[in-house]
Amino acid sequence: MADAGDFIKKMRETQGIRPHRLAAGLCSRSSLKEIEENREECGLPLFRILLQRLGKCPDKLEYILSWKEYREERLRAQIAVSIFRGRAEWSERAVERYEKEAGEKGAVHRMYACRLRALAASRLRGDAAEAEEWLERALDTTFPCWRRADWTEYLISTAELENVLALVRMRRLQKKPADELLEQCGVYIEHRITDAEEHAKIYAKYAWLAAEEEADKGRTARAAGLCACAIEELRRNNIEYFMRPLLRTLLECFSEARGTKIRAAEAAAGALTKERCRAYLEALEHLHRQFGKAWEPQSCLLWNCCRKAYYLESELFLAERLAGGMTQEETAEGIYRNAREIRKIERAKSSPAGIRFRQLLGKFGLSRGRRSGFVITDSFEVLELRQEIQGMVGRRRYGEIRQRLPELEQQLDMTVPENLRALKMLRNVIAREDGTRTLEELLSESRELLRQTYRVLPEEMEEMRQLRKAVRPGRGRPRKGMGVQEYGYRPPFQNETYLLNSIAILLKRLGRAEEAERLYGWLLGEFERSRVRPEYHYLAYTLLLGNQAALRCSAADGIRAVRYHLGCGKLGALANDYLTIACTLLDDGANRERCRRMIRECCCLFELSHNDIKWRITEEFYKKEFEGGFFF
Repeated sequence: MADAGDFIKKMRETQGIRPHRLAAGLCSRSSLKEIEENREECGLPLFRILLQRLGKCPDKLEYILSWKEYREERLRAQIAVSIFRGRAEWSERAVERYEKEAGEKGAVHRMYACRLRALAASRLRGDAAEAEEWLERALDTTFPCWRRADWTEYLISTAELENVLALVRMRRLQKKPADELLEQCGVYIEHRITDAEEHAKIYAKYAWLAAEEEADKGRTARAAGLCACAIEELRRNNIEYFMRPLLRTLLECFSEARGTKIRAAEAAAGALTKERCRAYLEALEHLHRQFGKAWEPQSCLLWNCCRKAYYLESELFLAERLAGGMTQEETAEGIYRNAREIRKIERAKSSPAGIRFRQLLGKFGLSRGRRSGFVITDSFEVLELRQEIQGMVGRRRYGEIRQRLPELEQQLDMTVPENLRALKMLRNVIAREDGTRTLEELLSESRELLRQTYRVLPEEMEEMRQLRKAVRPGRGRPRKGMGVQEYGYRPPFQNETYLLNSIAILLKRLGRAEEAERLYGWLLGEFERSRVRPEYHYLAYTLLLGNQAALRCSAADGIRAVRYHLGCGKLGALANDYLTIACTLLDDGANRERCRRMIRECCCLFELSHNDIKWRITEEFYKKEFEGGFFF
């Protein structure tokens, strides 16, 4: 079973990195050794920074958190949002509180406290000098060697690189020189950030700053090339955040170029012509005006797109115990002396550590650690391959999936049931589209695969309700948000979500749309009943919500899904859900001109996200419905 230490140790040894280099500025070498041997719990902020220093993206994992960990993550996000919304008084109090707590929690927490101070200084007071000072403190906390001329020997996380880029931005606003820092960032990003998604996120921010610098010096073609490369990386990785400032800068390059520089800028931008850039930008701007939130940042270097997957251990353990018909005493047997600890865990008053966490999961038949991938492995390369294949499913590239599946099978430990199930599920997706197996067979097998870990479906909820009513909430008034919910099971993990979605699709194709709709509604309810906010289940929640919107032809559900995509800065399914809204309004006889514009924008967004099949289908529909096409 892969866990935090397994991931970190394997990647560090594979890359030939000595422990002191990875731990520098973050924790002691002895602490890192304890973490790698799974004898010490690695807090989520530290774990994410360690992964980033190894060039990997932490968002490829699912996290089972204690209530305390989740509360800390949520608090940091809430402080940032309050700053963007201009709530100065609340923000100042919250930052002070976080700063006091951070002093006892280690360097990474202190670094984030300084980041929040810098963000407040810049956004709330417009004080670039104060923000510069706080960013320097943030860097001194975890990366004290940032002033040196050569970063070759250091490991730097993308969060720390964001601090450097933000510092460059603040210095330039004050007309101070910052070219060397920016250049060092570019060199490090190019040579050391190996994960495609992580590279896309940080390179977009670097390219935006570097393009401004190049444009100021009259090197328009160079600026256009930087923007075009960054935009293409965001497109491949389905990231919408930071797309608009890059498109805007690229359009400015086209507008400012004169004579031969126009051709040079166009050549540097490649397929991103001026007309395409304008169409993409107008579509994204119109979407944000309709469905986005006014406070959401467009070009904040200390903000990121969100693709996190968080689960609360208290909800997980309670749901699995009840689904298995076990008492607290039976659950505690062989792990704890009595059921008291189980009660405390289920009420989020304590958290099982190390071996006891694994023992509890083992009782429920789950092969997971606190930090686990969509498949059970300690190789990030395998996780990247699994995610790449899932992206092909979304883009309907089934031929490419067939080519890559043998590679995935070869690299996975197929004796692990979770891995065998993931592979079978992907093969069933291909069989469903090829028609090589009957839909009834696929539905039956999908249900069997699901039952291995997800034990309750809507038809069994009455039994679960009775079990939940038997759970006594204990004495005293529960804290806000911590009371035991009366109904429900638990939000599914990502692979379970893919299976459940496949079951719903099969039900619909078998003419059982009402069952599919009931399944979607129930699953979405599981996410909404959870104490974890739906945006921290982005992949799973928006997949189900968007498909429910299409099944029900519901503009309201489509709007909710689009808002989650925009709020989380993701591009992948944005066009699908926007198209659902447009087609629903068109069927309802709403303003035809508005629908025409929306469907045209869907074509732009499908092309922007490299979803060629849906782009061609939507363009043909547009030509037929509105008696004419459009070309870039």
